[in-house]
Amino acid sequence: MLQHSDLDLQNILVDEVGNVTGILDWDSSIAVPRSEGPASVPVFLERDWRPDTLERPLYLCWRAPHYRENYAAAMAEAASNPDAIYTLNSGMYHAAWTALYEGGRMTDFVRKLLSMVPGFHLPDVDLYEALGRGRPEIEIMLKREI
Repeated sequence: MLQHSDLDLQNILVDEVGNVTGILDWDSSIAVPRSEGPASVPVFLERDWRPDTLERPLYLCWRAPHYRENYAAAMAEAASNPDAIYTLNSGMYHAAWTALYEGGRMTDFVRKLLSMVPGFHLPDVDLYEALGRGRPEIEIMLKREI
């Protein structure tokens, strides 16, 4: 799937009634998995999963899951795109992709992922370090499973 790297209002052309007539600035676009494609949520709705904010949540990150649910429901209702099944968890998919292939920190991703498990409390020992970087066989398993 081709992903536009700078899709915002300045790069979207519309006609007088608001129909999209063109999209500009494709120079940094990349091929990505379907879970990262057009059905994914906008960046501001995945801030709680972004590598640069995993430990320092930005304003309203605690509400991001709620807004993601609303966005995913609207996407599923409005779009006939079968990729809408990826919308709700697209922030997590993007964080996994970044940790595995784009130089993100696996430990940050694993810590965030484990914090999402109901009833799971991160121990004082550096479990996420062992899972993310300290044990190559675990990292291979995570790449395969994710």
